Formats: sequence, structure tokens, C-alpha cells
Amino acid sequence: MLGQQDVKEHCTCSSCKNAAATYGYGTKIGSYILADGIYSAVVLRFYNAVAKAIAAWETAEKRTHVKLVCYSYLFTTDAPVTKNGGVYTCHETVKLASNLTIRFADFYANQYFSFLAENQVNGYGADYLEKWSCVLGENDSWYWGYATNHSYYFAYTPSLQKIKQTLEGLQEIGTEYVLFQHSTSEYNDWRAKMETYVINKLLWDPNQDIAALRNEYLDGYYGVASEKVTAFIDNFDACMAQIASSSNYKYFCYDIMAEYNGRYKVEQLVTKAFLESQLALLDEATALVNASALSAEEKATLIKRIDAVRLTPTFYLAYSAERYYTSETDIEAARAQFISLCESVGVAAYAEHKYISTLKAEWGI
Repeated sequence: MLGQQDVKEHCTCSSCKNAAATYGYGTKIGSYILADGIYSAVVLRFYNAVAKAIAAWETAEKRTHVKLVCYSYLFTTDAPVTKNGGVYTCHETVKLASNLTIRFADFYANQYFSFLAENQVNGYGADYLEKWSCVLGENDSWYWGYATNHSYYFAYTPSLQKIKQTLEGLQEIGTEYVLFQHSTSEYNDWRAKMETYVINKLLWDPNQDIAALRNEYLDGYYGVASEKVTAFIDNFDACMAQIASSSNYKYFCYDIMAEYNGRYKVEQLVTKAFLESQLALLDEATALVNASALSAEEKATLIKRIDAVRLTPTFYLAYSAERYYTSETDIEAARAQFISLCESVGVAAYAEHKYISTLKAEWGI
């Protein structure tokens, strides 16, 4: 693995600036540079030098030849290409060494769609891999995708339709390695468990029906409560689809709630009445479990799983409590309910590097 820093900003030392001047100048967007491929070129030139030196050493020492991988990610998102006569071309120094491949990480993509979709943003889209093809040459490509909102795990992020679209597209071009990153710092994320099951199935055949695979998991995992949990998910999917189509909202893998509470109004997009109706569905699911012939232990297991699903509507009501409630008593109650659920289910993190213990202190619980 040849890595780059996990930051949005590229290096600004004099050597890197001089190297960038070889390829042109990037476009500054906000506080970082997507670069029009300029800094992708700088980094790829370095990777090629390393890869070729390693290959020479392997030959001289009669060692097994290995394949190295680097990222197209953050400030190396854009391909270092220009278009001449309708054809993308690149500088000779950035054409990949034969022992090097690229792993595309679609960090800046609208996560509601495949990064190869026609309606993508920030340089992704149907021609994204075409742009990179002259860099890749005969080398294969890898993929690193995102299946959650890493800033807020329990904000509902619709991922299955994007995952299926992506896998179908990657299968067509023969991508060798695929990874989808979910809530890496929290095991008890109910959506992560469901989507892991579906992804594992789709990796064998991306053309399978995702609704059928999802329902297969729900029937097995939630038992007598599966019909209510299925309705809960269908309702959230419909709500998110409406948001995506009617408000021009973009689902990014970070800061969804911040965006809701900033440019948009979460209380209008995901209404309090909707969230309460979703919680009522889960109450019905719990009632079905309690009325069943299952053993006490089996009932406790299923109810805990249903409570994990409750984390999503209660998160909205707690994290954006001041937008949903007017009285301090109601705000405190909503926050206390979310914290209580987290503790009973066994949730420690509500986001990447953000913990329930911190929220408790912040909210004075």
C-alpha cells in the first residue's frame, strides 16, 4: 500500500509546488483543491518511482513480485488528464507502473447514487473511469466505497440502491477488489449488520434483487417482528428518496445532520410526526414479540434488536431536539431517551471518533 495523508489539503512545500507546475494549476474549491488532477499527477509520479524501484529490487534479489496499490482520494480525486480531440491523454510520468493499481474512493460523491451515475457531482459520473483509463493502461482498478454517514451513524442514510448500482458498474469493467466502509467504530449499528449481509450476497452476483436479499435478512434476524421492521425501513427509504428528488439534497458520507440543520431544516425534511409514526411501528413490533410463543430469552433478544432500530428516530429527535421541541423538558426527555437506548443496546459511538459519553457530558446527563 502506498498511501497519502487522510486530509483534504495537499502538500504546499516548494518541491510539491514546483512539481505541480509541471502539470498546470488546480482549481481551489473552498479550503481544498480538487486540483483538476494536478496533485494527483504529483503523487502518482512519486508512486511510480517507488513502484519501479521496488520491482527492480525484487528482480535483483529474485523476490516474489507484488502488486502495490494507491488511492484516488480527497486531493487526488481527479484524474491527471487533458482532453484532446475528444480523447483523454496524460503525461508519461503518471502512467501507472505495471505493478501498481489505483483504489478509487468516492469520498466527494453524492452517496445516494453510484459514483459512475450520470447525475453525479464533483467530477464523478459516467466518464470518471474513462478519464482515468489512460493512467491505468492495462492495470486493473480497485474500489473503496461508503455505506453510511460517518459523522452521524444513526441518521438514516439510504445505501443499498447505491451499493447495487456501484457493483453492477464495477462488474462491467472487471474491478478486482471492492470494499464498502460502514460504521467502523460501532459494532451495534443495526443498518451496518443488514447491509453487510446484503453486500456479501451481492458480491457473488450484483444482479440479484436487493429487496429480496434485504427481506431475507430481516425475516431471519427479526422473526415475528420482521414485517413491522420492513415497513419501518420502507418508510425511511421513501422519505429519503423524496428528499433526494425534491430538495436537490446531496447525501455525502460526512455531515448529513449538519447539512440538514444548516442549509435545510431537518424538522421539515424528516418531520416529528413521521418519526413518531416510525416509533409506533416499532412499538407494534415489540408487542408482536411479547405476544408470541417464544421463550423469555428469545423475546429479550428480539426486543433488544428492535431497540437498536429505535436508535435512528430517537437520534433525530435527540440530536435536533431544539428543532423538534419548544419546551426544555421535552428536549431533555428526548436526549435522555436516546442515551438510555444507547446504553441498553450497547452503543458506545454515535459517529467516527464521537462517543456517547461525550454527548452525555454535553447534554448534562
